[in-house]
Amino acid sequence: ALSYAENDAKAHKIPLCFFVFNEENLDKLKSRYEKSEAEEKRGNFDYVYDYESLSTFKGKKLSGQRNHVNKFKRLYPDYTFEEVSEKNKEELRDFFLRFSSQNEKTNSAIEAEKKKIFELIENPSDYRQFGGVLKVSGDIVGFSFGEIIGKTMFVHIEKANTEYAGAYQMLVSSFASHFSREGVVYINREDDVDDEGLRKSKLSYHPIFFVKKYILYANN
Repeated sequence: ALSYAENDAKAHKIPLCFFVFNEENLDKLKSRYEKSEAEEKRGNFDYVYDYESLSTFKGKKLSGQRNHVNKFKRLYPDYTFEEVSEKNKEELRDFFLRFSSQNEKTNSAIEAEKKKIFELIENPSDYRQFGGVLKVSGDIVGFSFGEIIGKTMFVHIEKANTEYAGAYQMLVSSFASHFSREGVVYINREDDVDDEGLRKSKLSYHPIFFVKKYILYANN
């Protein structure tokens, strides 16, 4: 595969570079390309959390999130959390259509994400993912999709209506606890794409470590 990438870059007269997901792979590439240069991509670092902590928000560090959840429960005592299914798929599609139309930000990456989310809502099994919806008075106010690989739950999508106080915190906790599996130790909530607000939010949940990512420029 590396030889193919090298030949393709040479044929098209373009620089050869790699998006690297961990330090082990980075070391392997550096040994192959001795003159290479690597650049950390902070905005692409994955945030990894303790699974039990995000399921319960126990402890002093997460008291803020716990308070948001308690407020949500007080304000919306008729809330429910249920799995995405054929019964609520159309309702979820309508919710995301309204949610995305209210988002003032737009660029090619956001539009690509929207397309993928609609595809995921239609056929989550094709992506081997499970989903959950948070409801208030029977109406969807947030949803998440993810999967479990080994000891880690990966949360790929989290969207909630912030007009409902504590909706995101309730969604995070409910998703983790509802889809709990024996042997799962970590929750990976992915990156912050250099968005200042998203970074602040993800840091507030106190990650236990980051999965670092790099761009490696092979100058050989």
